[in-house]
Amino acid sequence: MSRTISCLCLIVTLIASVSCNAGNSTGLVTPDPTSVLTPTVSSTAEPSPLPTLPAPSETPVATSTATPTQPIRVDLVDTPVGDGLFSAILFWRDQQKSAWMMASDGAARQEISDTYRPYSWSPSAQQLLLGNDTVLAIASADGREPKVVYHGDPAKWLSPATTWLTESVLLIESRKFDFPYSPDLRLLDLATGKIVEEATATEQMLEAVFPDGQHWLQWSGAELEIADISGQRNAILETYSDQILRTSQPYMDPNLAVSPSGHELAFWACPDSVDQCGIYIARVEGTRVTETQMIRAANQGNIDNLSFSPNGEYLGFRENWSTLVFLAVNRRPQEFDWTINEALSPLPYIWSPDSTSIIYQSYPIAADEKSSSYLGIVKMQVVTGETTLLFANERGDQLADWQLIKVVGQP
Repeated sequence: MSRTISCLCLIVTLIASVSCNAGNSTGLVTPDPTSVLTPTVSSTAEPSPLPTLPAPSETPVATSTATPTQPIRVDLVDTPVGDGLFSAILFWRDQQKSAWMMASDGAARQEISDTYRPYSWSPSAQQLLLGNDTVLAIASADGREPKVVYHGDPAKWLSPATTWLTESVLLIESRKFDFPYSPDLRLLDLATGKIVEEATATEQMLEAVFPDGQHWLQWSGAELEIADISGQRNAILETYSDQILRTSQPYMDPNLAVSPSGHELAFWACPDSVDQCGIYIARVEGTRVTETQMIRAANQGNIDNLSFSPNGEYLGFRENWSTLVFLAVNRRPQEFDWTINEALSPLPYIWSPDSTSIIYQSYPIAADEKSSSYLGIVKMQVVTGETTLLFANERGDQLADWQLIKVVGQP
C-alpha cells in the first residue's frame, strides 16, 4: 500500500493560496518505561491559527472489572460511564468469520454474530450495522435481533467502506469481485427501504462522511469530489497522474480526514513539488473549499491514517509505517510522536470516545512471532504513549468501531 513520494503532486483547485510557516515543535512526553514504544522528537512546521474546533469532551471512560473469560453480555458488563452507557469496542475475527465486542479494557469479550461481519454503530450508537458480501442487516446496539435491510448485486461485494450517513440513511459502496472493480455508491433510505437514485454514483469510491449527514467525499481515481444527497458534486482536488491516491480508501490507506465540526478537511498533498509535500487543512463550506494552509511539512516519508479525534483537539496520522503522530491542532503547537516496535496493521486505528486513547492492530516484527512485540489489539494513551495489550488475537482480525453504547434489557 506504499506511495512513491516523488510521483505525488496534487492541484488544489478552488483555493486562493497555500501558506507555509516554518517552526519547531517538540513532543514533551516521557514514556512509561514498561511501554513497547520508543519516543521520537521531530521538527515540525508551526501552524497558523486554525478555525476553532469543538471543545474537548468531559465524559470519562470507566474501566471494567469483569474478566475476559466471563460469558456475559455487554448489558451486564460493569463498565458504566453514566446514563447506562458502556464503552465498547467492535471487531472482526477472521478465522472464526464472526463479529465480536468487548469492553474498553479488553474484558467481557463475546461473539455477537457468526453470520455477519461488523461495520459500525449508528451516529446515536443505538443501532449496529452488520453484513456480508451481499447483504446488510441492522441490529440493536449489542448485536441482537439483526434484520436484513439490503440485498446487493450478486456480481459485487459490499466493501468495508459502507457506513451510516444519518440514523436513517446508509451510504453503500460495492465493487466487482475482480479487476476492474468498478466501484459505485448508493444511498439507502431505511425509512422507505429505497435507493436515493439522484445520489447514486458509478465509478466512485467513498472517502469520508461529513457529520452533517448531508455531504461526503468520493473519489473517481482522477478527482476528489464533495457530494450531497441531492446529487450535487463539486471537484476539489485533481491529479496530474493516475498514480496519485491510487490506494486511498478509508479502511485501507486513508490520506484525508474530515473534522468533527465538518468545516475542516485535513489531507496530505504535494501541490507544486515534492518540497511542498505536507499535511494541509482546508476550510470547507457546503461543497466548496474556500482556503487551505499547511500545518506540518511532511516531505521525508510516507503519511497515512489521517484521523481527527472525536473532540477535534488532535489530528493523528502514521508516518513512515511505524510512527504514530498526534498534533494538537486547536491549541499551541504540540506534537506527540510514538515509534512502535512492532508492525502496525495497514488498517486505521480507532479513537476512544473521549479522545484520550486509540486502539490499533499490531503484528510482531519477527517472522516466527516469538518476539516481545504485541500480536493483537493494543490501546495507546495519546499523551503518554503508554500501551496495553487488550486482546492477543490472530492475523487477519480487523477493528471496526469504538463507541459509548446504551443497551436496554436482559439477554
